[in-house]
Amino acid sequence: LVEAACATGRVEVRYRARVAGLVVEGGRVVGARLVRDGAPEEVAAGLVVGADGSHSQVRQALGIELNRQPYDHGYWGIALDRP
Repeated sequence: LVEAACATGRVEVRYRARVAGLVVEGGRVVGARLVRDGAPEEVAAGLVVGADGSHSQVRQALGIELNRQPYDHGYWGIALDRP
């Protein structure tokens, strides 16, 4: 997904950055406030994708609830180093 998005030439992916907040203007998200290597950075964006898991700070900042439902399946998670 990342490779296809970057191939458009219109997408920039930030690794090793933490979202510290969203930039909101006129009720719309127009960017994100990041912390990368300890330095704050504000990034303008037409689309902000919060791929930060079930405890998403992006989702919480927007007030979007996550309705959880138990299921009788096993779940395995593997932590790998990203590039």
